[in-house]
Amino acid sequence: MAVICTKQTFYRYSGLSTDIKPISGVEDSSTFDELDTGRRFEMRGRAWQLVQDIKNFKISDLDTTTTTKYFGFVDSVGHWYIMQLTGTMARYRFGQSNYAANWSNRVALSYVNYHQALP
Repeated sequence: MAVICTKQTFYRYSGLSTDIKPISGVEDSSTFDELDTGRRFEMRGRAWQLVQDIKNFKISDLDTTTTTKYFGFVDSVGHWYIMQLTGTMARYRFGQSNYAANWSNRVALSYVNYHQALP
């Protein structure tokens, strides 16, 4: 499959995960969508960085038995995040693999604000 590019205020590329992602002439904030995996990458400083897009995640587990509540979400390729809710404060932990082990260990994990948690 060939890489397709559409011009907006930045460039949006798409292709397969096996395609070589272009680098030359690609502007910061441009995106590359892998059509076979659903993953999105963003150009940041001459390198493609994986972007976690929470709309691709589905609820998997929840623990609401204590005052601190936990909600576990996974996507189709095994990325995950756990949201910790304490009163009115939400904190997050993102990961690329081993969701089950991290869910089991959710109380001991460290959580941060959403913008700090993104890889």
